[in-house]
Amino acid sequence: MLSIFTPVFESVWKRKETKIFLAFAILFPTLFFATTFAPKGSNFMVPTVYDGYLMSYVAISSLIFDASVSFILPTLALFYLTFTVFRGEVDSHTMFLYKDINRRSILGAKLLSLFMIIVMYMGLFLLIMCFYYYIRIGHMDYATMTFWDHIDPTSNTAFIHTVLTGIFDMIVSVLLAACLSLYKGVGVTMTFSFVYSIGSAIAGVLGFSWLFPRRDVNFLYDGGSLAVSLGTSTLVTLIYASLLVFLSLKFFKRMEY
Repeated sequence: MLSIFTPVFESVWKRKETKIFLAFAILFPTLFFATTFAPKGSNFMVPTVYDGYLMSYVAISSLIFDASVSFILPTLALFYLTFTVFRGEVDSHTMFLYKDINRRSILGAKLLSLFMIIVMYMGLFLLIMCFYYYIRIGHMDYATMTFWDHIDPTSNTAFIHTVLTGIFDMIVSVLLAACLSLYKGVGVTMTFSFVYSIGSAIAGVLGFSWLFPRRDVNFLYDGGSLAVSLGTSTLVTLIYASLLVFLSLKFFKRMEY
């Protein structure tokens, strides 16, 4: 698999769908940055703080990332990118170029490439947020220039939780989209992107967020353990991943180029 990873990753990287997905990592921090120039009195995207509490970089970054996930568009972009990487190449007959390579290796290289894009997305998001934070956001009335939160330690664990479970959630999204794209067309794949996003949100409201990799961060603020939350998210991710990889490989092996 590693022997073909580089050319497969280059193929994924050159796709316009990859650039669109990564653009959302810049869009949401930039949108929040732009609102800091709104006239005084405007409450659009202004965090609410109480009792003199000032938000740190980690607290605001967690807040903006959660907002971006709720917007659903990044999830749609990731689902569509995954669809083009798998079904798109089959439909365009470019998969014929891999006809002499073990299909397990092809599937693994494609998934690993998409996982790398996910890590790049998260890294880009945090880097852009850091840049905007220290040149502007940290100087606002509701923020402080500190990176970690020295007033509310739970905000620090919530940040770690948000980053890691966010990555887990996107990994499952890729695996689900890959499996659906191999079995069905773009319509079903994109429909499930809505179902997955909305289902995750509803499960959080009803107290069943543990059924999804991205567990509700309020679990930590209610006194829950970061280790327990991450352990549950990891276990759920592994269960979903095992099932989806098995189904994807089963169909991928039978697929005609």
